Amino acid sequence: DEMLFQNFSHKALHHILEHLEPWLLEDNYQREHLSVEKNFETVNEEKRQSVISTDLIPGRLLLTIFFTGLFIGEYYLHFCQRSETGGLVSKAQSLPKDQIYPLMSFFFPFIEAEHEPEPFWTPPKQ
Repeated sequence: DEMLFQNFSHKALHHILEHLEPWLLEDNYQREHLSVEKNFETVNEEKRQSVISTDLIPGRLLLTIFFTGLFIGEYYLHFCQRSETGGLVSKAQSLPKDQIYPLMSFFFPFIEAEHEPEPFWTPPKQ
């Protein structure tokens, strides 16, 4: 195992592993010099704080889920229509008239590029 690791792993990984330092879970120096009652109060306060800690809520994940839902909803709102069965199906799609897509329509979605009059795809008829 060590020979495989030595020969096939990246140099950066070797550097990182050589410079690892031990992680102390908590500094007990202050707790050791407290009275029993004060230590008990400190432990109970830390327990109370850990139950309602916001560190357990993954902010990036929630933000990603929010924006994903927002953009999917925006897509369905602007590019889909109700089918006869009640589901959502894409509207008729047309190709742009020019191969060069306007840069302003990328930044401002309400500025649309010109499209061919005849669609290349239409929703199926039921």
